[in-house]
Amino acid sequence: DSLPAALMSLVTKGNYNVAGGEFFLGIDQTPGSNLFFSVRNTADSAITDVSVAAPSTATWYGIRAWHDPIANQIGLQYGVGSKGTGSTTGGVLDGTNAFQIGAAAGANRPYNGREALVAAWKRVLPDQEWAWLYLIGSARLLPPLRMAA
Repeated sequence: DSLPAALMSLVTKGNYNVAGGEFFLGIDQTPGSNLFFSVRNTADSAITDVSVAAPSTATWYGIRAWHDPIANQIGLQYGVGSKGTGSTTGGVLDGTNAFQIGAAAGANRPYNGREALVAAWKRVLPDQEWAWLYLIGSARLLPPLRMAA
């Protein structure tokens, strides 16, 4: 595993900085290989990015990215360290892009690493709940998901 020489996709719905792209969680090569989260507004006319310093290689991390529609804010954090936040305007685009892990629609931006689990909540997790899930780097296992018939 290594930090990128180019933009790498972790979890996406669309492509980064392209019309119709809904959100993008990835690692950017500039400046200094930052972990970043980007969303596009509902008018499909602007993006909001937040970033934090990229994690070290060869180490497992929990990463959380969120959109708080009440506060019009997005955020990003790995582990239980510092957070990056940014203000959004006009909501977040909700389109028909495929949800992808380790890739981005129509782009050659594969992830060069390992992802053990991706989970989604339809709410912003409070810091205490995130800390419990992350368990100081050990990560608690989530119960098996049940699929509707």
